[in-house]
Amino acid sequence: MKLRRPLLLVAALALPALAVAENLPRPKMDLVLKPYQLDYRDFAFPSGFRVLFQRDDAQPVVSLSMVVDNGSTSDPPGKEGIAHLVEHMWFRSVHPDAQGKPLPKVWDLLRDLGATLNAYTAADLTNYMTVAPKDKLIPLLRLESLRMRAPVRGVTEDVLLVEREVVRNELRLNYENGGGDSWQYLYNKLFPPGYEYADLGIGTHDSLNAISLADVVKFTEENYGPQYTTLLVVGDIDLNKTSEYLSEFGIDQLQDPKTPDAELALVEPKARVTPVAGEPPPPYQPVLVKGETVGVTVSHASVEKPSVIVAWTLPGGYRESDAVAQLAVNTLNQAVYTGLFGGQLETGKEPEGFGCWYDTNVNVSLAACYVELAKGSEGTDIPEKVLDSLSYMWTTDETIRPFQDYAFSYARVAYMASIFSSVDLYASLFTQRVSQLANFVHYTGRADYFSQSFSAIAKVGKDDVRKFAEKYLNRNRAAAVVLQPLEEGDINVETTDAAYRGSVRGDSVESMLTEAQLTPQVIADSYVPPDLSKLMDEKLPNGARLLVMPHTNAPLVQVAASFRGGTKSTPLGEFAQDAWYINQGGVGWAVKPRPTDPLQIAGFDYVGVGAFNTQAGISASAGNIDGAMYILREDLNNFTANTSGSIEWAKAKKKDVVATMGTPDGWASMQQMAHLFPNHPISEWLDHAEIDAIRTTPVAKVAEFYSQVFQPSNMTLYVVGNVTREEAKAAAMTYFGGWTGKGKPPTAAAPLATAYPTPALPAGRKVVIFDKKIASQSSVTYMCQTVPLTQENFAAANVLADTMSEALWLALREQTGASYGAYAGVTDLSGGLGALFQGVSVQNDQAGLAVKTFIELAEKAARGGLDGKTLAISKFGRASGYVAGQQSTEQMLGRLMGILDRGWTLDFFRNYGRQISVVSNASTAPILKPCINNEYVAVVGPKDVLTGVFDKLGIKHEVFDWEQAKKDYAVAHNLKSAKDAAKDAAKEEKKK
Repeated sequence: MKLRRPLLLVAALALPALAVAENLPRPKMDLVLKPYQLDYRDFAFPSGFRVLFQRDDAQPVVSLSMVVDNGSTSDPPGKEGIAHLVEHMWFRSVHPDAQGKPLPKVWDLLRDLGATLNAYTAADLTNYMTVAPKDKLIPLLRLESLRMRAPVRGVTEDVLLVEREVVRNELRLNYENGGGDSWQYLYNKLFPPGYEYADLGIGTHDSLNAISLADVVKFTEENYGPQYTTLLVVGDIDLNKTSEYLSEFGIDQLQDPKTPDAELALVEPKARVTPVAGEPPPPYQPVLVKGETVGVTVSHASVEKPSVIVAWTLPGGYRESDAVAQLAVNTLNQAVYTGLFGGQLETGKEPEGFGCWYDTNVNVSLAACYVELAKGSEGTDIPEKVLDSLSYMWTTDETIRPFQDYAFSYARVAYMASIFSSVDLYASLFTQRVSQLANFVHYTGRADYFSQSFSAIAKVGKDDVRKFAEKYLNRNRAAAVVLQPLEEGDINVETTDAAYRGSVRGDSVESMLTEAQLTPQVIADSYVPPDLSKLMDEKLPNGARLLVMPHTNAPLVQVAASFRGGTKSTPLGEFAQDAWYINQGGVGWAVKPRPTDPLQIAGFDYVGVGAFNTQAGISASAGNIDGAMYILREDLNNFTANTSGSIEWAKAKKKDVVATMGTPDGWASMQQMAHLFPNHPISEWLDHAEIDAIRTTPVAKVAEFYSQVFQPSNMTLYVVGNVTREEAKAAAMTYFGGWTGKGKPPTAAAPLATAYPTPALPAGRKVVIFDKKIASQSSVTYMCQTVPLTQENFAAANVLADTMSEALWLALREQTGASYGAYAGVTDLSGGLGALFQGVSVQNDQAGLAVKTFIELAEKAARGGLDGKTLAISKFGRASGYVAGQQSTEQMLGRLMGILDRGWTLDFFRNYGRQISVVSNASTAPILKPCINNEYVAVVGPKDVLTGVFDKLGIKHEVFDWEQAKKDYAVAHNLKSAKDAAKDAAKEEKKK
């Protein structure tokens, strides 16, 4: 449950022009929207409670989002963090059944209902989100009613202590170690002490420790109830039964408490915000420029690299002015990027990460730009460079007008695309239209979020953005902080200050369900597969496979092509694939928004390269299927054998290697993979010498690789969305029916690998510490080989992981207060490999307990000793929850592509439910046969603390000196001069 204060880095994007495909008709690129309207019922009650039901029967799923009108700004002084803690407490609350008998805790009840859950606490609100099969709507509504009435009922002092420690571990994880503390330094510049947005919503260790159970109860009495609440219910529901649904709420939750005996009648929905926001306050400590930048302090924060944040206060959100603010911040992103990368900085001193974003609050919103610098940079000159860039947005200089035209067009299309595409995914935690709509309804009183958003965007012109930027995004209203990494002594690495150490809850989960109730038939019947009766699976005349899956009610379509062959299919693979990216203007994920192309309102095209597969695709309006096919064909045409960017490729790869070697986490991952999968391509990474050797690859070799990968016979073409099979096939025939690929493959070419033999097992178990001196939490990752995963044992592997995750939650969360629990997974790594992993982040003094728990649980599972009840409940949850992962076009495409790219068949979907239902200890234990006594446990944290913890528990371990390994690599590859090496040696000697 994360606080919504994201630290987001957005890479700037390459923008190549769209060429005309050879001898193919260019379709009209004007946006064509298919009719799209969802029925809904809206209820506003005298109590202040608002409920909106919206029907979307694309999948038998319901999604609920409850907004409570109080967040961290409601925290009492000295009790900062209590709103977030109460959010946690709800899931630990205990309520009685109809006979007064206590039920399991709320999160156990939700698991029994096959639901997924989450929540977040923002400055102004708390949002609870639940997704479940549609037949569970009534009990879910009962829980929504209970949350308004008694959100912390049954919570004990011990439970409070556990969850308080969980929140303190979130503070450690996201703020003391994850960079979130940067925000407090920024807020200190933006707001005076005591201002409602001046503090982090997470609180502090002292404020959290000061919160008592009485404080929690008092807070809920003052801040929870129908008068503060909006509920949105979306999914496959019967709108004729809304009276039945509403009967789950008490009359006292619907009626005005001042007139409890009056006849209940609906009222006019009220807005919680004024139509026009008040003026935002100027920054408390602004950046001052007097020939040089002053008023910028340097602070130490939990950032890995020197960083700079520049921010501005803006008018409050949830109003029509959101549109111009969002477009202005999108334009700000382009302007600052141009200033930082377009010639203001010396070559070699460009930022390593950059992005600007808009953070919406009710009364004061924010615009912020985050700049990440290379290690060792001072950063004090960056605020001035950012401020120098602002004039790109609001100057009337005619020479800048082309930039403004382009930036506005890009910003407008990107914003509209993000809103348009969000209608597709309604029942997903955090990234759902349900939560967006719920917040909008709650504050504005209106239910027309999407139409209102598009209408507001349409009203905004370039001059509106320019004037907004000139007024609010100017030099005089900026605040800035320069952040350097923490130094030793800045935080408590001992972490023995936990107020509570609990005990294991037991071997079995709490549940209303019994093992006897969860028969194989019950579990199999709860599984809802994709409706393959809709699927078209045919061959095009050129031999390409075409799969068309009509899907969802949203007016969207996904068109994608998948090819066997990737970065690990041949030693040349990584360079050959990256050659395309370089020639498009960048290295990495290539996303190419085309701001003058209205078709792009529905999404962006992409290319993804995996170890043994390559994909290209586009999200588009369902009415533009021809245009989507055309763009996909053009993307494939752009895979040309051009090695002119090889120098840039080599620089980028070497930079990646150096960055990975600059952190203990990077070394831990490399060493773990190398130990577990020796001499297997999946564990290999290119060093500087190999990069230099590959860089000189002749262009003919790249062309040879492309000719093998990009062949019709090697392609599966997917169309998933709100289209008919006939129109999808017609578009595929037009643009791919005659496609001949990238030339004829040479007869002497070695076949592309899709897997490699499983390597020999490593010799013995290893527990290895990677020293991270300044950290109040340690990351513990357990990993080992399993048998290769197949279409036949995949269900058993999934259930094994779910059952182990439940066991880890029981064993570790209560004892350590692990912020997001501890989790297990069994995955099929590329190339025919299987692996078990277990992971957790815990305070340093509990890392030894985590290591012992991981080892003992894996041994227990390998013996076939997992708890039978937990296993049965995991099977039920896996089967009943499967449907929630296939509601959107993107999810369904991922389902189909994920199965077929493994080389499996569509029978997987027909058999998966039955396979889940018969999983047992006898079928899960063999999966772990290669694992036991051959594991690698990587622990990243302060060595001086961890060695003592491990010695006390008798855990045999070793320390990997990653800093020395980094130096050895630099010497071996001549990355440092003799002078630099001498300086390093002198520093080490001085330390001694």
